[in-house]
Amino acid sequence: EEVMYDALGGVAASDAFSVDVAFNPGSPQVSQFIQNYVLGQVQQITDQQRALLTSKVQSGLQQGQNPIAVARDIKPYIGLTDNQAGAVDNFRALLESNDPDSLTRELRDHRYAQSISQALNSGTTLDADAIDTMVARYADRSLTSRAQTIGRTEAMNALHQSQNFLWQQAADSGKVMSSDLYRYWHVGHDERTCPICKPIPGMNPDGVALNAQFQTPVGPVDGPTMHPNCRCVVFTRPHIASLYNT
Repeated sequence: EEVMYDALGGVAASDAFSVDVAFNPGSPQVSQFIQNYVLGQVQQITDQQRALLTSKVQSGLQQGQNPIAVARDIKPYIGLTDNQAGAVDNFRALLESNDPDSLTRELRDHRYAQSISQALNSGTTLDADAIDTMVARYADRSLTSRAQTIGRTEAMNALHQSQNFLWQQAADSGKVMSSDLYRYWHVGHDERTCPICKPIPGMNPDGVALNAQFQTPVGPVDGPTMHPNCRCVVFTRPHIASLYNT
């Protein structure tokens, strides 16, 4: 893929700066990265689960799967965390005690809202089989949520590392000077942006060198992801000064 940049460092149809690079998530370097570092943020899994999940994430990336597809593949190999299992138990307790808070749980199956509301309004207790069904759906949706979090986060980790390898290879081959390349951190500007990620672009307004670390509220880091489901991305571009000096 030939990536071209204008003098402001943005992608453009200009030949002011062009590099012929190939993105390959199945490269040996990326495969090694996945084997060594992927799933680092995943808690409460066994070594066997970690090996299986690593293989699934690596295979999904090599096949060009999106994170949701990866999540679907890894779901059978994970379990709930202690906190998630506790949330399932709490949901059962709310249903059994006719507590209206049961209707506020984000992962509940909304198809059962009417049944819960009728029980609340009439002061009757839900049938035991109905409670079992609702709790089973809550547990399954919790498991799906965890799988999607792992799929999104680890796919992003691997893709960001692939990008770093790509530009380093371009520099090593002499296609571009590594000293000309800077990395810029971007966040999603909405109500979901976390307080850790939000200030990072402002803490690194001029970007950082190709192999340098970003300053963050929790200390220097190589790049995203900062936490599970992190939506931050890093773009590598030629530094503005280098364009005007050529």
